This record gives sequence, structure tokens and C-alpha cells, in this order.
Amino acid sequence: MEGGTAIGTSPITGVIELFWPQLSIHVLTVSALMAIAIVGLIVAIIDLVRTREARTVNLLALLSFIWLGSMVIIIVIFTGWLTGGGDDHTTRVLLRYYDFLFVLVPLSGLAIFLSKAVNLQNVFVRWALAIVFGTVITNSFTNNFSTLTIQIADAPNLAGLVVNLETFNGVAITMALALGVFATFPRYTKWTFIALLPLSMIAAGWQIQEQYLGFRGTLSVADRAGQYVYENLRKEEKQKIHILANSRFDATNVAIWIDEPQLDYELGNPGNVYEAEWAPETAKWIVALGGITVQGEVRVEYSTPEFTLYRFNDK
Repeated sequence: MEGGTAIGTSPITGVIELFWPQLSIHVLTVSALMAIAIVGLIVAIIDLVRTREARTVNLLALLSFIWLGSMVIIIVIFTGWLTGGGDDHTTRVLLRYYDFLFVLVPLSGLAIFLSKAVNLQNVFVRWALAIVFGTVITNSFTNNFSTLTIQIADAPNLAGLVVNLETFNGVAITMALALGVFATFPRYTKWTFIALLPLSMIAAGWQIQEQYLGFRGTLSVADRAGQYVYENLRKEEKQKIHILANSRFDATNVAIWIDEPQLDYELGNPGNVYEAEWAPETAKWIVALGGITVQGEVRVEYSTPEFTLYRFNDK
């Protein structure tokens, strides 16, 4: 199909080709949500290396930093593996696998700024970190999110951030101010968490809840396509259906409604044109949704603006 879903010919190829692009995406995204907290972790690690004193707060920061870094690398590799295997995740961000760290890392960062034992007085370190992370979040809020396919199933916290302009701008501005306060008046940095967390967690969480209610409260295109096929085709015909969709979730959702969970499916992008001869020989019908059209030895049996049911001419 045009615009094939895999960037490589194997999972290993996907890992290699997608590693650096996905690592960049995750660093930009995580920094947008937790830059000031990560700065606190780095300050504590520098303090730990300098003093060689195993203070509890510094060890907590080290644990949080290693945990976060490890999860980012693991998920980046996992994303490349999926894409190389044929399930396109090129522009998706799978933050859901380490969502718990969006609580642990800010708490660890706040502990650093509350601790009187950690040295925040090195002006060169402060300004260097503020400039680096200020540049990162600027790039993230101005360029990064517009290039991503943001799905609530992949990253609910990110989906909650981008759907509301006030929350989006509030997090961006408050995070920038937090970095500025850290660089100039470090002892007041702890107060920036009071302003930031209600936006990045409560406001974004409210938007997430609203999205979930909307998604679960109404039928999706995949729901309606599967229901139509279930109600209008005989049992033996349902077993000879080939599904074309934009995501594995939509394709399997159609199959579940048809009550044939083992149906073959292929993934494509909106606007793709699928040649009927590419379908399995056993296929008698094709259900296409997500803006995918089929051409060749088929005829349209049923069509709506959302999905189309095709039947092969000679079967």
C-alpha cells in the first residue's frame, strides 16, 4: 500500500533507524512536562558527585534520574521494534509505559529544592541548566507537538496537555518562569511547583477525563463499521473479510464487533489507495475505513463518509 507502515524490513532495522528520532521526541516531550524537576535531579547528582556524601535526597534524585532515563531508552527501542515489524509508530509517543514517573520525578525534584543540604549556589551550573532546558522546552512547545500523532491511548498526560490552549500555554509559560527563577533566585524555585503542578497535573488531568468521557460515550467509526457488517453479512461471509484501517486498534475493533477476532487486516494512512489484488486469496469482502480506498476487481457494496464495504467481483 502507498505510504507503507514500516520504515524498515525488520524490527532490528526499525530500532536502528528510529532510535535517535524517537529519543529526541521523548526528551522534548518529557522536558516540556518536567523540565524544572529534571533540573533538580541533575543538581542533586552534581552535588552527590562533588561531596561524595550519600544524602537520602541525592540518592532519591539519582534513582529517579536513572529510572527515567532507562524507561525512555527502553520505550524508544520498543517503538522502533514495533515500527520495523509493520505497526507504524514513527510519530507516536508511548509515554503510558512510564506515566508513574510523571509523579515520582516532580516529587523528587521538589524534595531537592526543599532540601537545605543541596548546594544551589553555583551560578554557572544554574544558568547552564536553565539555558539548555529553556532551549529544549522552546523547541518542544513551538515545533515538537505539531509533528506528532498524539493519541490518548499512547500518552494521556500529553493528550490532556495539547487539547486545551489555556493549559498548553500555562504549562509552557510557567515552566519557562520556573527555569528563570531557578537561574536567578534558586531558593524560591520550590514555589514554582505550586504554580506548575496544578496546570501540568490537575488541568491536564481534567482534559484527559473529558476526552475519555467523549471517546467512551459515543461510537467510533470502527464501532459502526463492525456493527454494520455484523448485522448485514452471513456467518460464512464474515469469515472472508479483509480489514483496512489506520491503526491496529481500529482494525481489531472492527473484527471484534463482527465477532471474528482472527480476521486479517492491514494498516495504512488516510488517502492511501489499496489494490484489490493485494488482499489475501481467501478474502471475499474488504472493509476500508480511515480514508483508505480500494481499486481493482471490486465493487462498492455499501458506503458512508466514514467507511466502505467492498465485494470482489469474481467471488
